[in-house]
Order: sequence, then C-alpha cells, then structure tokens
Amino acid sequence: MNNIYLIQLKSLFHFEQLKVCGCICIILKSNIKSLNNKILNTRYFIIIILTMILFLFLIWR
Repeated sequence: MNNIYLIQLKSLFHFEQLKVCGCICIILKSNIKSLNNKILNTRYFIIIILTMILFLFLIWR
C-alpha cells in the first residue's frame, strides 16, 4: 500500500516536472519570437536555463 503511494507520488513529480519544462519551453519560444535583440535573447535564455536546472535539482534531491 505504502509503496504504491510512493510510486504514484514519483510519477506525479515527473508529470509536474514535464509540465514545468513544457511551460518554460513555451515561454522561451515566445520570448525569442517577440524579442529581436540577440543580447536580450541570450540573457533570457541563460536565466531560464539556470532556473530550470535549479528546479530540477531541487526535485531530484
């Protein structure tokens, strides 16, 4: 019973993770499309990637 609950919790975490990654990808695509300045694009890109890495690190710990 307890193991099943843990497995469900893990899969829920994976689902949330994928959802967040998807949202970040959508935000990233819209930022690249709306911003013409390449310097701004790189800055946003780096910030988003760093936050994603931090978030995934916090989940996997």
